[in-house]
Amino acid sequence: MVGRLDGAGNVSNAVKDLPPLKRQNLSCLESLRATEVANLLMMKKLKAGILRAVEKRPVSVEDVEAAIIHIQSKLRGLGEREVKASVIGELVMERLRLLDQVAFVRFASVYRRFKDVSEFRQEIERLESKD
Repeated sequence: MVGRLDGAGNVSNAVKDLPPLKRQNLSCLESLRATEVANLLMMKKLKAGILRAVEKRPVSVEDVEAAIIHIQSKLRGLGEREVKASVIGELVMERLRLLDQVAFVRFASVYRRFKDVSEFRQEIERLESKD
């Protein structure tokens, strides 16, 4: 018996009887479901981070959704089962740089853990030099 995910990606208490499977197939299925849950949680965290960065900025929900779809597409294109957080962070910054420069600097300040104003200044200078 395995817990199911509801439409929101939450594990429900309901269980589903699986047809008889060989032990290794069941293990593979459990591993796949764990990966799916991890992916759902990662996407939820990704969206929350982007929404925090664009808060009170002139960025539409549609633009945020399009950015997330673009990032997911890039991640799938890598063909990797697991992707380092640093790769995801760079993809997010790449999209935010195009969407809104203030949102980009907000995200970068958290992602890169800026310690002082000079680090903000350096990032802004890099941003301006790419324009």
